[in-house]
Amino acid sequence: MIRLLILSILISLSSSFVSINAQDVPKCRTYDAIDMLLLQYPHLREQMEHNETELDEFTADYAANRAGGDDEIYLIPVVFHVIHEGGVENISDDQVYDAMRILNRDFRLENEDLADVVEEFSDLPADIKIEFKLAQRDPNGNCTNGIVRIESELTNEGGSDMKSLSIWPRDSYLNVWVCADAGGAAGYTYVPSSVNGNFGLSNDGIVLLHTYTGSIGTSSENRSRTLTHEVGHWINLRHLWGGTNQPALAENCDVDDGVADTPNSVGWTSCALSGESCGSLDNVQNYMEYSYCSKMFTQGQKVRMRASLNSNIADRFELWQEDNLAATGILEESILCFADFTSDKQSTCTGSEIAFEDLSFNEPSEWTWDFGDGTVLIGQDLSNPIHSYSEAGNYTVTLTVTDGEETITVEKDGFVSISASDFIATPFEESFENLENEVNEELKWVAQGDEGTENWKLYDNTGYSGEQCVRIRNNANLIDDEDDLISSSMDFTGANEIVISYKWAFVTKNEATDDRLRIYISNDCGNTWQQKKIHRGFTDLPTAEASNFQFVPDSQDEWSEYALIIDNEEFFGPSFKVRFNFTNYGGNNLYLDDINISSANDLSTAELSAFSSSSIFPNPSNGSATLALSLIQTIESGRISLWDSQGKMIKNIYSGSLSQGNRQFQLDHGDLSEGLYFIRIEDGQQGILKKWIISK
Repeated sequence: MIRLLILSILISLSSSFVSINAQDVPKCRTYDAIDMLLLQYPHLREQMEHNETELDEFTADYAANRAGGDDEIYLIPVVFHVIHEGGVENISDDQVYDAMRILNRDFRLENEDLADVVEEFSDLPADIKIEFKLAQRDPNGNCTNGIVRIESELTNEGGSDMKSLSIWPRDSYLNVWVCADAGGAAGYTYVPSSVNGNFGLSNDGIVLLHTYTGSIGTSSENRSRTLTHEVGHWINLRHLWGGTNQPALAENCDVDDGVADTPNSVGWTSCALSGESCGSLDNVQNYMEYSYCSKMFTQGQKVRMRASLNSNIADRFELWQEDNLAATGILEESILCFADFTSDKQSTCTGSEIAFEDLSFNEPSEWTWDFGDGTVLIGQDLSNPIHSYSEAGNYTVTLTVTDGEETITVEKDGFVSISASDFIATPFEESFENLENEVNEELKWVAQGDEGTENWKLYDNTGYSGEQCVRIRNNANLIDDEDDLISSSMDFTGANEIVISYKWAFVTKNEATDDRLRIYISNDCGNTWQQKKIHRGFTDLPTAEASNFQFVPDSQDEWSEYALIIDNEEFFGPSFKVRFNFTNYGGNNLYLDDINISSANDLSTAELSAFSSSSIFPNPSNGSATLALSLIQTIESGRISLWDSQGKMIKNIYSGSLSQGNRQFQLDHGDLSEGLYFIRIEDGQQGILKKWIISK
């Protein structure tokens, strides 16, 4: 039985002999996908069968009457949609270019391993005379490099919802989606007869697992022909054993692929060059096999694919028409129309290397980099320079690109923030009260995030303990936007613990949203980060009732606080940084205040200005203990609270006025287990922690 929908779960298709049977991806899920599709849309079955019959009849007529005189090279505009979560699945432009190189090489019979085709099939390899080019114009006529990047967790789903994030008209472009999970496959697509209708408008194209895209980056040489295989399906080729994803079945000998010069085959998952599964030598090296040694399409497959491109089924005929080639820009010389750059870090220390990456397109030939510190580099091999800064400061970086005719400049003000490895003295207490205009005006913080987002900004009349705090106006941001607030460096050499405490205010909207506030730390000036805490919208991030209106906390009751204890000695040195990262999943505004970063050494000796001394005795204790305070002035809004070693507040011990003189508070073990605890003492503006050890 010939299946009309090809959801091709690929095994790697290598360019050289690989004698392995193991697959790097799970088995094919075609049957489940087809059954689900037809269960949802039962009327499609009849239409698909009609489309396939019509296309088979057209192919037969084309082969009989037109194929011999059709020598035109068909050009197909292509767009890659890289769907990612900021991980390795966000493949580089170079990996996309490499995938296109291999695709064109294979379709134009320019592969070097062609000489290795077995003698019995040596006269069959065909130059398909189809070429694929990345679009240089988007559907609105704007300049593009043919690569779209969308950040979304749907990269892990790989289906229709993911495609809907970014799709260009299928009558103008071949859509290719690259993702983290292609439905449990290396790749899949639909043959033309299965998408000739409204369903196809939003689903037609090819989905690739990023590890099977090209031969570099996250992929490899023996996985590099996945796209070649999938494009074969996309222009109406079946597997050599027919329209299923189940090779190596004896009954496959009774099914034909519709191509006369490809012998019937059960289907191969190994490179058995002498394999004879259906009474004759099998074309194991065909791109439509799973053999790991594919090298060729046949002359008959060439006719079948070119016939599909001459048919109106699924709009394939429209793609290579001259008006569409002009509209998509692939007839033009390389268009230099956009200048941009990024770097592997925007906040680091003096002496640390920063890798800059040019994102300009298309094909600049010379780069001029002005790093803002007096260093200017000019050359024809400077697309990705490395630079380090010798002095602390915020630096504007400017890039100018040219192709010899056009010249474009982009300038990013304050793009890089550089600090000394011990720029901030500890203990560090940040209430944002001394800042006037920008979060980073004293070089203690760097606010950065997705371009066009409402990043961390100062906000008046809303602070927890004072007038100011920092806010992300999340209502103005897009889903999946990420924003970072990164500290400058601190020196914790000789510490035995680091305590990071902070307060925040946040609400979800009326429909619960799983926004996330993550806290990262670095011991190498921000070159690498470790996540230490996450607050989620579904759990502990909300601090007040949900609201669809702009959230502004109107009392301290609408704030929460946390103290993070770092006891890993690898962080007890210079170049320590803290990073607050917020990801928007549709919630309301986020506020952050009273960030205190200290070592246990600092906490044991530092006192608030109103205290002359503070102590806990006995300590350790196996019964009740006493907190003794000596105040040199009255505190109007004091607070004493108990915290566990994981940074969670257990209870409030006292809130209110603390009069001048000596004061004592009883600390009751209650139901507390043995271990380390902290007593936090606040004077309304800042706070200190005192260790309390319970030993029963």
